[in-house]
Amino acid sequence: MENRFCRICLVLALGLSPLSLIADYFLLPLEAVTDRQHLTLYADLGQVRTRFQLPVRAETNLQLTLEVPASIDANSIMLSDNSGETSVRELRYQNDLLNRKSWQSALLGQEVEYQIEGDHPLGPLLSGRLLSLGPDLLEVDGTLILSPPGTLVFAKQDFVVTPTLYWQVEGDFSESRTIDVSYMASGLSWSANHNLVLDFDESSTALKTWADIVNLTDQEYKLDSLSLVAGDLNRANSPGPGSNLRSVMAESSMNRLSSDGSAEHRSLKIYHEYQYNRPARIRRKGTLRLPLIGQRVLPSELVYQLRSNVSLYNNPQQPVRQPVNTLLRLNNTEHQPVGDSVEPIPGGIARIYYRDDQGAIRFMGEDWLASIPEDVPTELTVGRAFDVTVKRWQTDFRRISDRVVIVENTLVFHNASHKAVQVEVQEQLAGDWELLEESMPSEASDDLNLNYLLTIQAGKQYQLVYKVRARR
Repeated sequence: MENRFCRICLVLALGLSPLSLIADYFLLPLEAVTDRQHLTLYADLGQVRTRFQLPVRAETNLQLTLEVPASIDANSIMLSDNSGETSVRELRYQNDLLNRKSWQSALLGQEVEYQIEGDHPLGPLLSGRLLSLGPDLLEVDGTLILSPPGTLVFAKQDFVVTPTLYWQVEGDFSESRTIDVSYMASGLSWSANHNLVLDFDESSTALKTWADIVNLTDQEYKLDSLSLVAGDLNRANSPGPGSNLRSVMAESSMNRLSSDGSAEHRSLKIYHEYQYNRPARIRRKGTLRLPLIGQRVLPSELVYQLRSNVSLYNNPQQPVRQPVNTLLRLNNTEHQPVGDSVEPIPGGIARIYYRDDQGAIRFMGEDWLASIPEDVPTELTVGRAFDVTVKRWQTDFRRISDRVVIVENTLVFHNASHKAVQVEVQEQLAGDWELLEESMPSEASDDLNLNYLLTIQAGKQYQLVYKVRARR
């Protein structure tokens, strides 16, 4: 089988087998096993579930081995069968991989052989007890041979080339038996990536979401199905191998079925799952991109916004130029038949494009899109406005006492574009302050902010002035 990761190896317990510690356990040949595999991915780890069909055997004691990634969480390993009658007597995890240090340590003091090519007085095969390495020192019938000729050969012993799980199980195997193996491993992750295309009239945005799957392990996964879970999973303090991890157990309900190759969406109470019920292959040290959410059209608007943290207790002398941000505001809703639910959007990188008057799609910017539940608005920072600028300065500063000042701020906006724009202005004022005067009525303000909504005509300027009394 190509997928070494999915192999469950059942071989006869011979003297040279690493599983020869208990001789009365029988092991089946590898060719007798078929498997199915499912992978559930979270933000930074994966749950691997493999189903194995064991053939009918007269034996009641079996030894099972399974190759696993080095990043496995050893405390998360589970084995179960369809009848519940198979008993696990012992589980062993071996990660002492074959390397120079391990085999040298294991061979010292052991009987080894040197194979000698050609005619040699010592013969074609030299056997003895190995006393040291580098240079080699061999004891043969009470005689010491330094740097013996030939090539050192030795039995495999307890060495493994990949991390391996070993089970000793008991049960009635006179009928076909299905067993499931499950464990968690790091080095497996997924993330959502969003492409958004703003329509020319800026009233709607087309959203297409992809799932980027990353496999940093040394295993390849040939899957019957794949699930992606969105949400913040609570984990123990030590997320590496040997740590504890609580499995996600929740009732689920199907919300939406895909018809375009994207995933099926299910609500898992506090999480959301996207499932692919089709084969998938994730290569070792590789990535895979799959459609997650089919294209949807969301209501949107392009907004200009100025947010300023205003200090009221110093007296700047020179005008200050400030950037005006361009925001894309979305609402997670869409026109669809009554009774259909709106699929939530998982968080991820959002790349924002716009469609120009020729129909060409052009890149605008990118931002992090936080997870959006059903019918909830959100906004993305596209970039800094080029045609809309603002300068500000203090046009009045008077100190009434050591703790009280009167401050007047002036902001001058300039719209160099060919259409009227609206600018949302939020002045975040520090300290205890009182509004005295303003050149236009402010929006609903609170104790910390002054909010204004300005309309600036094409090619025009607009001046905003307000005066406050502040107390330290």
